[in-house]
Amino acid sequence: SSAFSNDGKWVYTTGYKVNTGYQAPMNGHWLPVVMRSEYNSKEPAKVFIGDTKQASSGSGDGQLKVPLCVTVDSADNILVADYMNDRIQVFDKEGKFLKAMKVEKPVVIGSHPKTKQILVCSWMILNDFNINNNSKLPAKYTRFTSVENPTVEFQCNLPFNDYDDSSNFMNRTGGLQFKVCFDFWKEDLRIWILPGLPYTF
Repeated sequence: SSAFSNDGKWVYTTGYKVNTGYQAPMNGHWLPVVMRSEYNSKEPAKVFIGDTKQASSGSGDGQLKVPLCVTVDSADNILVADYMNDRIQVFDKEGKFLKAMKVEKPVVIGSHPKTKQILVCSWMILNDFNINNNSKLPAKYTRFTSVENPTVEFQCNLPFNDYDDSSNFMNRTGGLQFKVCFDFWKEDLRIWILPGLPYTF
């Protein structure tokens, strides 16, 4: 996942997965980090939030545990989908922790540039922390009023093909075959969904 700062200068990136073993969706780990790079520079990306070591995964303020998505709001705050901590963390443009918003298993997030509504898509993503923990998770879209007022305004299921809601290791693609993005260019919000096919990612 990547997002630009509002002035187009910076690119923020997260969702780095390191695979180990032949069953890539289930094995390996997600790096607890958000990187930042200057768009018009040849300099390599640098750590902006968190750390590139999996051992630094945590649940404290500013710590990440399977970060899957990053976005930037109209105030240039950076929002990170902190999947295994069931929250969205908010940081200022210097990387300082501001607040956390409780959200169940956020995979894809967006901040509406005009209304400030927070848009969240959640579904099962297998990882080192949840595989075979007997949990289930419906694939759903939720719209919240704002970070300051996280009231649920709307919620519905996502139309995924052959969706497996379990954390069982037999969930062969681990949720990686599904993609969602938010389109704010139209007056009315559009949500683009790649519903996936079984055993592809």
